[in-house]
Amino acid sequence: MTEETDDRGRVLKHLRDGVSRGKNYFKSRSIADETDLSSKQVGVHLANLRDACDDLEIEKWARSTSTTWRVSEA
Repeated sequence: MTEETDDRGRVLKHLRDGVSRGKNYFKSRSIADETDLSSKQVGVHLANLRDACDDLEIEKWARSTSTTWRVSEA
């Protein structure tokens, strides 16, 4: 498994865990802190996961000090 695939997997696991606990809004900065990635890396992975992930709907929701993503089960 490549490092990029591993990083993307950590982001996806974080989202799935959060959604399973009823959380629907995620800030890139918070995901970055939890996964030891940069906010920019998280944003790239989430943009790619929007099209590639069948079990989650990922939508760029708002941008302030950190991009917020709305995530729900598909």
